[in-house]
Amino acid sequence: MSSPSGLSPEVVSVLVADSNQTQSQLLCGALRRQGAFKVASCQSELSECLSILEADPADVLLLADGITENRERLYELLRGVHSGYPNLAIVLLLDNYDRELVVNSLRAGARGLFCLASMPFKSLCRCITSVHQGQYWTNTEQMRYLIDALPTSGRVVEIGCGGGVLSDQLVALFVHDEHQPRWSKRRDLLLGAGKRRGGQQEQGEGEQARPHGDSSAGAA
Repeated sequence: MSSPSGLSPEVVSVLVADSNQTQSQLLCGALRRQGAFKVASCQSELSECLSILEADPADVLLLADGITENRERLYELLRGVHSGYPNLAIVLLLDNYDRELVVNSLRAGARGLFCLASMPFKSLCRCITSVHQGQYWTNTEQMRYLIDALPTSGRVVEIGCGGGVLSDQLVALFVHDEHQPRWSKRRDLLLGAGKRRGGQQEQGEGEQARPHGDSSAGAA
């Protein structure tokens, strides 16, 4: 990987939080061999994550799937790390997921949801780079879960996703306090942007935003 200016590419600092030592060692070794990542590891415990981050700040936290068996503990860990290090990009590594896990993980502070069982390792490397650059990483189904969880305001938008700018806007609005007075207005503006973007991409992606009726229900 080379930078356009001819300078050495940026090395992304990654912390792997996984209580499965064998799995952690395999993942850390694979990432180190890429040459683009500085990798450290710790147990998937809030106190240990915070301790490691205080001593050696990271750019990206990879949180292993095993913790999803106790979802309240997972959400507590996500909120705790995000609260202490709001600029840290957190990626949840999953073998499987459902609507509740997707929605609440993103609300709690995750910036990426990566399915290890269905995606190649090179995609994980792209995911790490993307979230480090400020994007969000989800698949199409996960993004639809997110859209479905938005308060209804009379419009439905259908979009593709893949860590693009529109995905960032959706998640940014979603994790924003839903009870702010200007929330539904901001959502309408976003969906209007989605409609324009969908029309521009109809030729290339086959995705287009479509209005569905004029009923208007305010945000909760």
